[in-house]
Order: sequence, then C-alpha cells, then structure tokens
Amino acid sequence: MGAYIRGDAVVVAVAEAPGPGYFESVSLAERIASARSVSGLDPAEVARLARVEPARLAAIEGGANLSAAELIALADALGVSPVTLLGTERADPRRSAARFRAPLGFEMISSADARALARAAEAGRIHAFLWEKLGRPASVVTAARKVTALTARPAPWKQGYVLGEEARLKLAPTEGPITSLQGWLEEAGVLVLELTLEARDVEAASLAEAGASPVIILNRAIDRVRYAPARRAILAHELCHLLHDANGDRDLLTLVSRQNDTSDVEQRANGFAPAFLAPGRWVGTLSGTPRSISASIARRWGLSFEGAAWHAKNLGLLTGAEARALRDSPRKPAVETGLEQPIARTPPDQFGIEAKPSAFGNSQLGELAVLAACDEIISRGRAAEIVSFR
Repeated sequence: MGAYIRGDAVVVAVAEAPGPGYFESVSLAERIASARSVSGLDPAEVARLARVEPARLAAIEGGANLSAAELIALADALGVSPVTLLGTERADPRRSAARFRAPLGFEMISSADARALARAAEAGRIHAFLWEKLGRPASVVTAARKVTALTARPAPWKQGYVLGEEARLKLAPTEGPITSLQGWLEEAGVLVLELTLEARDVEAASLAEAGASPVIILNRAIDRVRYAPARRAILAHELCHLLHDANGDRDLLTLVSRQNDTSDVEQRANGFAPAFLAPGRWVGTLSGTPRSISASIARRWGLSFEGAAWHAKNLGLLTGAEARALRDSPRKPAVETGLEQPIARTPPDQFGIEAKPSAFGNSQLGELAVLAACDEIISRGRAAEIVSFR
C-alpha cells in the first residue's frame, strides 16, 4: 500500500485492488477530529501526547497537510491505529476509544485512563498476533470463556464460589496451590500488564475481545497490587471477569474493578477468587483455633490472613462471628508465603535489541516480541517498537 497525505483527504492506493490507479479517498482531518472527540481528550492533551504545538493540531484538524510522522504520533496519542485514521481498514467501533468511555465499574473515566485502556487493548491484539506466529497453543481462558448471567439465588458471592471451583478443576486440575498465578495466566495466553492509572480506587481492569489476547491490567499505584497474597486474589478476581462477564456482547469486555465496590458482578468475582485459588475440596477439614486455621490456609494457598479467615468461614470451617473477629483484630499474624514471586524479564539488549522497555513492553508482550525477532518472524526494529510501546 502506498499513500500520500494532504490535509483535506488521504488518497490511498490499495494493493489488492484490480489494476493500477485504483484509489479510495477519505477525509483525514475529519477522522482525526472525530477520534479526538470520541477519546474525550482535549486538544491540549492530544498535542502534548503527540508532541506537536496546539496550533499545529488545530491546523491539521482544519485540513492542513501533515507528514507521515505526525500521523503516527497523533494515532499513538489517540490510542488508535494509524490505518484507522487513514480509513484503509473498516474500523470496528469496539476498537475505538469509545469502547472505554463507560466500561463496567467506571462511573467516570479520565481521558488518560481511557487512553491507557485503549493502548492495553492494542497490546492485546499485538500479543495475540505474536502468540499465534510463535506457534503457542490457543488461550485456554479464551476457549473457556462463557458469559454467565448473575442470579439472585444463590447470592452472587455463592455463585462465584461455584464458578471458581469449576474453573479451577477444569483449567488447573492439579491439586495444590498454583505457585505463580501470573505465570499460569501468561502460560494460558493472558497478557498481564502493570500500568499506573489516575484512578486511585481502581485495583485492576479486564479486557477481552474477539481476535485479541485477554488482558488484565494491574494498577501499580495501589499498594495491594505489590502484596503477593492480595495480588493473587486480584488476578483470580479478574479471571472471573474474563471468563464470565461481558459488555452486552460475548466477545467484548471492558471491566474496571474498584476497591469497596459492592455490585453483584464484583461480589461474584470476590467469591470466585478464593474458590479458584483454594478449592474447598482440597482445603479439606482443619482443626485448631480459628486463628491457626486461618494462618494455615493463608500459608498453604497464598491468601492474605483476612482473606483466609473469610474463606474458612465460607467453607464452614469458622463461624461468621469468628471470621469477623479475626478480620477486625488489631493483632493479625504476619503470614509468610513463597508463592507469587516477581517474574524476571530478560533485558532485550541481551538479544541485540536496543530498546528501553516501557510499562507495556516490560511484560510477556516484550518477551514475545524478542522471541519473534530471534525467529525472524518480525524485524528487530519492529521488536524494539513493541518493547518500547507506550
């Protein structure tokens, strides 16, 4: 495909079109202005992200000529593909920033967080492409995805317990704790990203769409994300969303999990998490004081002490009063677990790829890009772009 760019239109030669001289004309200035409006970003913010002067952005939206470099920078700032702005592909509205304006769990979303979600969705598409080209098996999470309606009876958290144990027995049936849930998710074809979101009451977010890898975003601005037992619970919570929730379309999900959210969908995921991490049939019957039972579950299965106490109550090992007393106790035991250790990433320069990993690239996405470059599936230049993707 060849293209030259002028302000009032983009004239694109389509390689697959019959015969020379076949052109399709579309308005570029209008597409840029529309994408900015849909994203919720104000002109000054788009100009800053694209590293152009606000007056220059106004001129481009008014029809001024622009360079290919400016087009790429504007697409990056808006969180969309350059070919979407060019109009050379049919833009699925689910791929636009509009998808992220009102995701489940967000009453209001900042423009910066909307862009972060849009970029994470794009990372999921790149991940899926690399995953397939490297010959990895299809994601078991995607294969097991089954949107499940919430029910009033049993209570949502009880429904979550049933779904959590079912998922564990189906997806990870080996008895015993999962050593690294993040590692397991990555092996299952889920891209786990750590990004800093502006919303300080959001722990995580889940993204799923047809043709892309499922994505879990952990908000590294939240202290709990850095505490291994809580991190395990958050990841398992998001797995529930990936498996069973959707935005009115089985193949589309954008769900943001807030702290202290008591909605039914969050209660179900809260129940799913401990049941997936520590299925009741494997926890078994324990004896001792309420404190020792909770500490034992926490150490064995990688749960927090409070989470283990509540899990024990839900499994019938403790009474509600005992669990609440442990949860509210000012003197909780320090529970050590060797589970969920940080995943070490190999620096790309060890493979001759000179790029500083971004928050996106310092993940399995960056590792797949390096492997694909080493296997000559993509160029080293393209791998460097993915590693530094932001």
